[in-house]
Amino acid sequence: MIHNPEQAETYLRDALRRRPNDTNCLLALAELLSRKGDWAGAKACYRSAVQLVPADANIWYQLGAACVALAAWGEARQAFEQLLHLDPRACLGWYGLGRVSKACNDLGAAKECYERAIAIVPFPEALVSLGIVNRQLGLFLDAAENYAEAIRLQPGNVEARTNLGKLLVETGQPEKAVPVYRQALQLRPGDAAIHSSLLMTLNYLEGVSAAELVGEHRQFGVRRASRNVPARARPDAADRRLRIGYVSPDFRNHSVAFFIEPLLARHDRKRFEVYAYYSLAEGDDVTRRLARQVDHWRDGGSLNAEDLARQIQQDQIDILIDLAGHSAYNSLAALADKPAPVQMTYLGYPTTTGLSAIDYRLSDHHVDPPRSEPHSTESVLHLPESYFCYRPPQDSPAVTDPPHERTGTITFGSFNSAQKISTACLELWSRVLRVCPGSRLVLKTWPLRYDQGRQILQEHCRAAGIDEDRVVLLAPQPDTSSHLAVYNDIDVALDTFPYNGATTTCEALWMGVPVVSLTGESHASRMGKSILSAANCGEWAVESAEAYVRLASRLAADRGRLAVLRSTLRPRLLASPLCDEVKFVTDFEALLVQAWQKNRG
Repeated sequence: MIHNPEQAETYLRDALRRRPNDTNCLLALAELLSRKGDWAGAKACYRSAVQLVPADANIWYQLGAACVALAAWGEARQAFEQLLHLDPRACLGWYGLGRVSKACNDLGAAKECYERAIAIVPFPEALVSLGIVNRQLGLFLDAAENYAEAIRLQPGNVEARTNLGKLLVETGQPEKAVPVYRQALQLRPGDAAIHSSLLMTLNYLEGVSAAELVGEHRQFGVRRASRNVPARARPDAADRRLRIGYVSPDFRNHSVAFFIEPLLARHDRKRFEVYAYYSLAEGDDVTRRLARQVDHWRDGGSLNAEDLARQIQQDQIDILIDLAGHSAYNSLAALADKPAPVQMTYLGYPTTTGLSAIDYRLSDHHVDPPRSEPHSTESVLHLPESYFCYRPPQDSPAVTDPPHERTGTITFGSFNSAQKISTACLELWSRVLRVCPGSRLVLKTWPLRYDQGRQILQEHCRAAGIDEDRVVLLAPQPDTSSHLAVYNDIDVALDTFPYNGATTTCEALWMGVPVVSLTGESHASRMGKSILSAANCGEWAVESAEAYVRLASRLAADRGRLAVLRSTLRPRLLASPLCDEVKFVTDFEALLVQAWQKNRG
């Protein structure tokens, strides 16, 4: 018996040279090549085999699967259709057609194919795939049922659990997602992406102490200890520019872009050479604009963590700055290998990363006061004002008169993501509505594009005591200008808690709308305080739920003040530290130099 794969491949190829029509040898070689990832070779073998035995349904399926691996969608479709011609009840044929349709973005056809496969044999892979398609179609309740059924059939199915966790977070149910992620992590303890998803979700929950949060993140750091020798610092020279590398999946139409662009654009190029590592495969107009703001742009979407770390080392980066933390598509696994001598995290994540390989976290005294220092595995460097610097969009619409002058009633609003709208947050908003008779609440978030998303959020509002006739649910707008224009229908913006908004708070101020924010103990619950203080509106960041309700009702009652704010907030914002790009970048660069000198000292 041959146990060495290379010897087996040699044996099979020799056998096929003598007997080219030996179907068993062709199939054995195809399976061997599939295992080692040679899908082109496997496809050729399956193609030869199916010509010899055209009535063998299993070979047609294997040929289709090889074509899927090669993204040869037309050939894959033909193979699966031939399989179904031979056996219309072949569930794997319908499953394969579903995969082809989804890859071609024909979600309706994919849904139908997966459903036909499940009707024949309800197997977990098809159920998970159907759940993913249903989620993309906005059928969130159906998707949750698909994942739950997959877990019932196969309790060890990690993909079903991770997709269910993601769905629960996206639809504003992070407290239900946490145990789902914990179960997935128990099944696959080495999966950094699952661990990051769990940690990210913990930030949305009320009642998780700072000590608990840092403890959870330290566990991540223990599991992700560096595997390689850290990079050595380059020799210092009087005229050498520091090489600064930013790594992020959010160099695109994302909230991070509103805050990072001033920094990329205004770095002192005489002192700093700027690199950007974009960790997604696809970009957009914002991606292309940001790429023009740096000295060196690296597309790293196709790189694994080890290759990304190697690229950073080859670029001889002095200071590497992570902009994602544990948010989706992060590159913490690459930073764990310490590819740069000084590593930092900034902006994209509201607490510590837990990684010992990251030396510093850039923050400010509002979100991370001195008492929070023990709750970070990194040393915290504080910017003097806020760690946010906001650049308003160029295509912003004009600010109109207060909407209550048209409607006769006060309209509160929040355009934050659904995962930030916690039960405690809705109950707080319910209190605001009760003390402001006749007022209404406008919510705008991604799941509200779909009927089932609206149904879920309506149920959450109802459970919090908010009458359905006092809530207006809006779908997202197609572009930034249209999105900002909706603020012209809002009198007072209500910030979320315990995870504050950031971009939404800046946008509301920019559109002349005051923002009421509740300040807590965690970094995530103090972002509103940081932004409002830097905007010279710090009095709108309050310390208790009672003060939140009082401030919201006081603003709603003072119609004259709302009119004045409408016309003065935009110029006030532009003149504030929040939009002072020159000072912000100067302060930021001073911290970089400070950290570098300390490292060299």
